[in-house]
Amino acid sequence: VYLYGGSVHIIPIATSPSSLNPLPTGVPLVMDAVNTITRLPEHTKAPKSVQAAIQTKINGFPGKISREQHIAHAYVPVAVAALLREYPTLVAPAVHAFCKRDTIDNK
Repeated sequence: VYLYGGSVHIIPIATSPSSLNPLPTGVPLVMDAVNTITRLPEHTKAPKSVQAAIQTKINGFPGKISREQHIAHAYVPVAVAALLREYPTLVAPAVHAFCKRDTIDNK
């Protein structure tokens, strides 16, 4: 799935070399996918229903971000705080790992 020219593009995976010509067979490399979309946007552009569904979901952004943001206070060790300050993108995976842990993880 790619964004190009303000639209969502989906490259269907061909099951055989002749089934979706001129689209690539199998899962294309990123550069091959980009080339396919820029050369053949009419073959890869997602249907209007898909475009509309995505547009409905993203309507109001980026202004809507502040209303969707969740703020929580957490007490963590100093080393963890320093790490998260330096690499804030680790917050989401850390929270996910903490919430999804099981009894084996707690040993």
